[in-house]
Amino acid sequence: MTAHQVRLNGMEMHFGEQGEGEPLLFLHGMTGCGGDWQYIGADLGAGYRLIAPDMRGHGRSTNPTGVFTHRQSGF
Repeated sequence: MTAHQVRLNGMEMHFGEQGEGEPLLFLHGMTGCGGDWQYIGADLGAGYRLIAPDMRGHGRSTNPTGVFTHRQSGF
């Protein structure tokens, strides 16, 4: 996966991207990170542009306010 980082809603969001084709967004569960999807297998998302973000305060994404609510867990 190729790593990317963007500024979004006052935070730095990290996400991984691989493949080509129609976008397919993979979201991790609480306490996880986008990199967790690598354990599923090398063919994960074959034929799609796979995008796997780290939620606010998870993985390599920041949480500058130090507050985390379920509403914020999206982005």
